[in-house]
Amino acid sequence: MNNRGVVWGIGGAIATAVLVLACLRFLSPVISLLLLGAGLLIVWALFKPLQAACVLAFLTAAFPKAGIKVDGFPFPVFLFGLILAVGLATIALGWKRRAPTMDILLLIYLVWVLCRVVAVGLPAGFTPAFQLLAWSAIPVVLLVITTHLKGDGTPIRKSLERGFLVACVYALVQFVGGVVETAIPGLSYALGDDILEKNNVIYSSTVADFSKIPSTYQNGNIFGLAAAVFFSAALLRIAKKQSSVQDVVVLLGALAAIALSGSRTAILAAVIVTLVVFLRGGSLSRKLAISAVAVGVVMTVVTIQPGFIERYSIDNILASGGAGRSDVWSMVLSQLTPLEYFFGMATWRTPAEGIIGMMMQIGIFGMILLVAIIARSISRRSGMWVVWLTLAIGASIDSSYMLFPTWFIPAALAAAAVTAPARPAESQPKMVLPKSTTWTRATGPSRTAAGTSSV
Repeated sequence: MNNRGVVWGIGGAIATAVLVLACLRFLSPVISLLLLGAGLLIVWALFKPLQAACVLAFLTAAFPKAGIKVDGFPFPVFLFGLILAVGLATIALGWKRRAPTMDILLLIYLVWVLCRVVAVGLPAGFTPAFQLLAWSAIPVVLLVITTHLKGDGTPIRKSLERGFLVACVYALVQFVGGVVETAIPGLSYALGDDILEKNNVIYSSTVADFSKIPSTYQNGNIFGLAAAVFFSAALLRIAKKQSSVQDVVVLLGALAAIALSGSRTAILAAVIVTLVVFLRGGSLSRKLAISAVAVGVVMTVVTIQPGFIERYSIDNILASGGAGRSDVWSMVLSQLTPLEYFFGMATWRTPAEGIIGMMMQIGIFGMILLVAIIARSISRRSGMWVVWLTLAIGASIDSSYMLFPTWFIPAALAAAAVTAPARPAESQPKMVLPKSTTWTRATGPSRTAAGTSSV
């Protein structure tokens, strides 16, 4: 038996053991299937790391909240799947050396985050500590890795988009059949959790109350912001004439998802990004076509559910004070001390929405480091700016960055190939010396008979 057969045999034995253990230990078929799938994926990853990374990326975008509630915390299994996907992508595509400046920035930032977790997170309990660590450290590390990959991350990005399209289809199922009626415990939301606690109802004064479509993201705001990320990336590729059929499908699916999500933050982010992309130039006919399609999709949704018209109106947003955020922000800012502005809150309090909540957790000092790392990462990939503009708008308004998938976990891999990566230096055409040129280690290029240098 050759080495490959031995590996397959070992992998089969592991997968069988996992299946037996799952059947004996757990009553839930969902958990059993997850464990079996994990065992098979490990075997597959030994031979096809890039394909395995693509599968994990697909599952993360399609079912990000699949998991189980542990100690009051809905633990998403694909949080770790995404980390594994990045590791597999690094093995398959290779990793460039980082600049010393990036290493220093990243080290200082991670040490600062750890200090904040120990100082204010742990005293408040496991959930605040893990939440702070999850949104502030893990995505940044993933971002640095994915923006230093040598190979083209397009297959991973396309897998993410396909997974997101599955979530869009499920959102349509929820829209027709109802959020609670179509819920799948352990898959569309964490097993043991209560989907009714996720604020998925929009209260209306003019029509009957209706659902805020969370899809598999468990919260309408997170689903809407993720949709805005995929929308902005597809929009840029279409505007730059680098698009495929999948980009058009993603654009349509994201538009429908943004409208269905009930997230006014996502609407605002999509509108601003669209205006910025359009102002950067491009084909007028493409701009008109995209605008017509966007208006058509949104009008279809609001026609079927008239309550969205009231929710998305400027008057409603102003009257609600951004869902009460402006009042909360004013109160928080009046209570923070100057030191807390710069270093973060001294004792744990439930963070406010948006940029104020971020400042409460890591302080202005941590935010400066975060922006510096993101800025250096953006410079390595063409087109990443549009993703980060979308996420920056979202993070300045609501607290989606605190929840999985956070405001840049899905973008960390998607941004690895928003558009074609910058041309590496080694691919530049090399200067070919004339045949008449001779070189010596001591003197360098010699003169030709005509007395001219070959350089």
